[in-house]
Amino acid sequence: MGSLAVSLVKEEYGFDDPDFILLTKKLAEKSLKTKQKEILYYISLDENRLKTSTRLVLELSMVLRCSQSALWNNFNCLKDLGLIHINNGRPVKITDTGRFVLDLIGCR
Repeated sequence: MGSLAVSLVKEEYGFDDPDFILLTKKLAEKSLKTKQKEILYYISLDENRLKTSTRLVLELSMVLRCSQSALWNNFNCLKDLGLIHINNGRPVKITDTGRFVLDLIGCR
């Protein structure tokens, strides 16, 4: 990760320790499955900001060509990691941590 990326992360999120940023990036890249990264990105899109988890799972099952149960498992994992916020009947929200991770792994 270059110094420009570190300075952008510092400006956006207030972190200025390049070792912390690099470690977080590596952890996110290695720990998150491809589908989880795709889900996180999909949730972050503006046109999806008002959709419930049920609606997103239905759409993503067609877009990503995977079962709804697999998507629910991935949604719950992202929720447990604090990357998304799911509240029954309300739109799914990507957390600040989720946006930070997306920025680090280059998915936004």
